[in-house]
Amino acid sequence: MLPLLFLLSAALGCTDGVSPGGPGSPDAPDAGAADAGVADGGPLNPAWFSGHALNEWFVIPGTQGAGGSAVNAYSGMALREDTSELWIAAAGGHSDSADNRVVSLDLRLDAPTWVLRKAASTSIANDVPHYPDGTPASRHLYQTIHWVPSVHRVMLVGNRGGYPNAYHYPKVDGFNPDTNNWDPAGTWADEAAAFTGMVRDGNGHIWTNGFTVFAPETNTWSEPLTSHPIPIRFPVAYDSRRNQLFSLMWADGQGYGTPGFNSSRIPVGGKTQYKVTLAPSAALTRLQGLIPVYAAMVYDTGNDRFLFYDGRAAPGEVFVVTPGATDDAPYSVSLLDLGPGSSTPPATVGAGINSRFRYVPELRGIVAMPDARQPLYFLRLE
Repeated sequence: MLPLLFLLSAALGCTDGVSPGGPGSPDAPDAGAADAGVADGGPLNPAWFSGHALNEWFVIPGTQGAGGSAVNAYSGMALREDTSELWIAAAGGHSDSADNRVVSLDLRLDAPTWVLRKAASTSIANDVPHYPDGTPASRHLYQTIHWVPSVHRVMLVGNRGGYPNAYHYPKVDGFNPDTNNWDPAGTWADEAAAFTGMVRDGNGHIWTNGFTVFAPETNTWSEPLTSHPIPIRFPVAYDSRRNQLFSLMWADGQGYGTPGFNSSRIPVGGKTQYKVTLAPSAALTRLQGLIPVYAAMVYDTGNDRFLFYDGRAAPGEVFVVTPGATDDAPYSVSLLDLGPGSSTPPATVGAGINSRFRYVPELRGIVAMPDARQPLYFLRLE
């Protein structure tokens, strides 16, 4: 059973350091860096990245503050893969914050800093999916924020833990990075129920914990599975080599329910969810002992493995989950062997890391934000 104090903090939505403003909080909106891509067409090598060894955590200087957003409040961030930009939008919610600002950070730059893309609404209303100005109300993002290339939008799929009484709404919203504006409320089709958008598959479609799938390019919802006996919430990652989703969730993902991992895979385009067996190991035993909640997981495309992160009780420890040789073979769990020069990231805040742990293809590594009050950390993998 989780400690009572943690359960109470999760239930009440009380988190550390979530108030907007302070370091990294710009005063005025900005269009951000031009989306010029990599000038020479080769891999990125910004100054903050150059010279660091593989498998060693290191700080990205000057990146603390999350642009003043309340992202520590059960919230995550999206990665725009073609520009290596991080995005946070309308993070906060419940009793933590009414702030719905949008901020971004460009990892291509030699000295990246957070940029305010749209200021927070000045007209606030309680317990609504959209504020009077039509912009999405602040909420716990969890892992509902995604970049969707097919519609060129940062998208929020599902609205849970809204300001200030944690109501849920079956809403979808899109932010245009070229105009720095939200699409009008109602542009995107509502969910059938207030589920949580968890992961983007290879088609650019967003899957929810209700096993529904949103296709932004057609603005439609579907329920493709006929069999899904294993619960999913977070974390879930997309395996591009096998074209399937992999879920590794402790209990219900939030610290409630029967202790133990719910592990499964869902082939995209199929009709059935399949149980995944985890092979016994010392690393699996350690991970079980950490009781990971509001955790994160990404697929490491270059090494064909998943990287799982909690970081509350064991900062810096990355768990490697390797698929079996066949579909039915057990997945193995091990600890990533960090190099001797690795720095230890700060402990993840009690509200979890959610999707603030992202694989960056152009940099072939992981960017992580365990605590928004501290700088971002990076882990080179190749």
